Amino acid sequence: MKEEIMNKVPKKQRYKGVLVKISGNKTVKVQVEFSYPHPIYKKIVKSHRNFLCHVEDVSLYKIGQVVEIESCIKISKKKAFKLID
Repeated sequence: MKEEIMNKVPKKQRYKGVLVKISGNKTVKVQVEFSYPHPIYKKIVKSHRNFLCHVEDVSLYKIGQVVEIESCIKISKKKAFKLID
């Protein structure tokens, strides 16, 4: 029974990105860059996505710093990641 439950728990997503903005007392914006081959032309295409992340102490981080983020339960409407650096 316990093994069945453990198999259904999704793995947490982890990304590395650049801290772009400190937007509150406990919120930062992290930009994660993705690259993938174009399905027809096979050229490498780069794209990015911004994530709002929860952090307890904002003063430890600076804009431009490379950080690692991990998914967690939703903290607010747009915040579903936390900094784990």
